[in-house]
Amino acid sequence: MSYKTGDVRLNFLSHLVDAFERHGINFFIDVHEQKGKDLKNLFVRIEDSSIAIALFSPRYPESKWCMDELVKMKKLVVKKKLIVIPIFYKVQVKDVRNLKGEFGENFYKLAKANPDRITKWKDALECICNKMGMSLPDRSSEADFVKEIVKEVQRVLEAIRLEEEKNHSVCHLGRKTGNMGSELEFPCTKKSIGISAMVVALIFGILGLLMICSK
Repeated sequence: MSYKTGDVRLNFLSHLVDAFERHGINFFIDVHEQKGKDLKNLFVRIEDSSIAIALFSPRYPESKWCMDELVKMKKLVVKKKLIVIPIFYKVQVKDVRNLKGEFGENFYKLAKANPDRITKWKDALECICNKMGMSLPDRSSEADFVKEIVKEVQRVLEAIRLEEEKNHSVCHLGRKTGNMGSELEFPCTKKSIGISAMVVALIFGILGLLMICSK
């Protein structure tokens, strides 16, 4: 999950972590990573994932690291190597998509200091915002929203599992003999992860707190 530290309430995150634990989704937090490693190692974690959650909040674009994570996600989505679920936490979808309101103001402040990245960041936002996502309006139940997120992650993971099993079955067809007696090969297409290690990338904002969830 990519989000801006300090903008998303800690109890919301703790509820989300607790919900993943209760539903048997194992997670990794990068505080367990060896200190001194390059933060770009977090990009490797994204590459190893099947699902990434981008949690947009009004202050999300204050973080250069958050925006660069989004660019990485977009690249993998285009290559069909990652599914991204955008979550809009107390921010309007239209404000994120059109760079309006507080979200837009914060984006342009960051972009002014990083003009060489503005095009990539805009393209990434457009790509991710065009995906089916989930929204938490003001004065809504965060507990209920966490349940909805867990259900959606489970649904997507199950769809990935079924697709992996289908591909796995095709792989095990092995070789077939054609009419002329020649051998026809059935190639296996390897995805970023195996059936038993479907992974959800949750990347926690500017401090680089990374959680990997698998089931």
